[in-house]
Amino acid sequence: LRMWGSNSDGQSSVPADLGPIRQVSTGRGHTLVVTANGTVRAWGSNTWLQATPPVHASPAVAVAAGGEFSLALKVDGMVVGWGENHTHQVSVPGNATDVIRISAGIFHSMAIRSTGELICWGFPIPSSTPLNLGPVLQAEGGHFHTVALTQSGLVRCWGGNSSGQCNVPEDLGPVTAVAATR
Repeated sequence: LRMWGSNSDGQSSVPADLGPIRQVSTGRGHTLVVTANGTVRAWGSNTWLQATPPVHASPAVAVAAGGEFSLALKVDGMVVGWGENHTHQVSVPGNATDVIRISAGIFHSMAIRSTGELICWGFPIPSSTPLNLGPVLQAEGGHFHTVALTQSGLVRCWGGNSSGQCNVPEDLGPVTAVAATR
C-alpha cells in the first residue's frame, strides 16, 4: 500500500509492519485496512477512537471509513462499528445480518444483505431508504446523500441535493458502479 496527500493526522503514513492487504478505505483523517489474514488495522486521526479497531472487529473481509467513525464487515456477515456516534452511525441495527457489503458516508452507514436489501442508519435524511428501491448491488454515502445501484441497473440517489448530486441524468446509460463524494 502506498499513500500520498495530506498527512495532517498521520493518515497517509503507512505502518512499516503492515504487510499485504485485501482492502483499504479512507475517512476524514484516518485510514482502515483489512490485512491478508483478515485483521483490521487503522491509523491517523483518533479523536473518537475511529482508528482503534475493537478486538472483535477481526477477522474481517471489508472495512469502511466514515467521517470520524469506522465499520468492519466480519467473515460471518455481521457488521461492527466504532468511533464517533452522535447520529448513531456506529449503532448497527439488529437486522444488519448476512451482510455482503458495507459503506460509510460522513454521518451515516450502509449495509447490503445477501438478498440485496439495503439497510441504512445514522443521519436521518440519507439513511431513509426510499420505497420501491428493490435489491441493491452497491450503495455509497456522501456528506448528506446516498447513491445506490440497483440489481436492475438503475441508479437511485436521495438526501441532500444542494449541488445537484442527486439529479441522476435520465440518459445515464449502463452503469456498473457508483460513487459519492464526501
